[in-house]
Amino acid sequence: MKKCFFGAIAVLALASCSNEKVVELSQDQEIKLTAVTGKALSRAADSYCNKNMPANFKVWANVPTNKVYFSGDQFDREGTSSNYKNNGDARYWPNGSINLFACLNANPDWTDNKSTLIVKDFEVNGTVAQQVDFIYAMQAVPSKPAANDRVAINFRHALSQVEFQARNENTKIHVEVKGVSVCRVANINTFTFPTTSTTPNHESTGAGGAHTTLPSGPISNQGTWATKTVNEQVVADAKGEATYTVELANENVVTVGSENTSITVPTGEFDDNTMILMPQTITAWNKVVESGAPAGTGSYLLLNCKIWNKAGSDFNSGTDVLLWPKTGSDYANIAIPFSGTWEQGKRYIYTFVFTSTGNGGTDPGTGDEVLTPIKLNVTVDDFVEGGNTDVPMVK
Repeated sequence: MKKCFFGAIAVLALASCSNEKVVELSQDQEIKLTAVTGKALSRAADSYCNKNMPANFKVWANVPTNKVYFSGDQFDREGTSSNYKNNGDARYWPNGSINLFACLNANPDWTDNKSTLIVKDFEVNGTVAQQVDFIYAMQAVPSKPAANDRVAINFRHALSQVEFQARNENTKIHVEVKGVSVCRVANINTFTFPTTSTTPNHESTGAGGAHTTLPSGPISNQGTWATKTVNEQVVADAKGEATYTVELANENVVTVGSENTSITVPTGEFDDNTMILMPQTITAWNKVVESGAPAGTGSYLLLNCKIWNKAGSDFNSGTDVLLWPKTGSDYANIAIPFSGTWEQGKRYIYTFVFTSTGNGGTDPGTGDEVLTPIKLNVTVDDFVEGGNTDVPMVK
C-alpha cells in the first residue's frame, strides 16, 4: 500500500543559512574586519550565511615565502555593528603581499611547510543539536590596501547539510513520523585549506533569509578533505562510523501530507534538527539482518513512524487499523538502504515518499517487508451440474 524511499533533491549548493558568507576586511594601518550583519539563532552551532554572521572567528596569516605572520588571532564583532576587531593587540598590514586564512568551529594548524592550514581528524559531533558549521576562508592580498579600502574574504562550508521531509501520495493510509536517523556513515577526516582565494560567493535569493531558492552548480576554490582510491575512483577518506538521530517531541510529531512535509526543518529555518555531516561517498546497506538488528555492510536511513489503514476518506485513530508497527502501539523504525555522495558546501534533501505501491521498506529487526500490498489471484467456480430434466410439452 505504501512505498517508502528517499530521493535526493540535492546538489543544491547551500541555502540561506547555509550559504557561503562574505566577510570584508577594513584597511587603514591596523587590520580590522567588517562583516555583513545577521540575526542570532538559538542553536549552539548555527549555520552561517550572509544573513547570519558569527560573533567571532579566528584568522591566520603568512607571506608568500611561507613565513608565518600570525596564527589564530580571534576577531570579535564590535557591539552590534558590522565591524570586527582583533581581540588582543592590533595587527598591521605588511609592506608586501600576504595570505589571510580564517576559520570557525575547527582547530587548524600550519602544514609542515607553513604554506597553508590543516585540520587533522576533524570529527562530526554525534549529537545533531551540537553539530557545528565548520567554515573556512582564504584570501590572497597582493599588497596593502589603500586607506579606507576593503578586502573581501568569503567563507565556504567544509561540511554537508542533510535534511529530511516526507510526502504521502496514498489516500488509503495515514502516516505519522516521530524521528529519522542516518546510520553507519563516516564521521572523521582531515581537511586542508586551499591556497587560492575562496571566491566567488554563492548566495541564496530567498527572501528574508529563507533557504527556498538556492544557488546551484560547482563550487570552485575549495579546501580538500583527505582522499583515497577505491576501484580506481578517488573518494573521500572519511573514517569512523556513526549514527545520527533526530527524535521529535510528542507535540511535534509530523503528520505526513500530500505535499512535501519537513521532518527536520519544520519552520523553514535551521534549528537543532539540521544535520551537518562529513562529506563522503555512501554505499547502501546490503539488508543483512542478524540477532534482530541490521548487520552486514553499508548505510541506511531509519524512519520512526506509525502507519494506519484508512477505512474511509478521513482518518480515525480510534477505529482505523494500525499497520505499522506490527506489534505494540509505539512508533517503530523502518529501514531504507541509501547511497550517494555528499560534497562539502552542499545541502541534500531526502524525501520519504509513501506511494500506492511498494513494500514500505524493511523491518530492521527481521529483514521482512514492512507492508504487503493486497494482491488477489482470482478463480471463479464453473457452474456445477444441477441436473438435466426433460420438461414435457403438455397442457
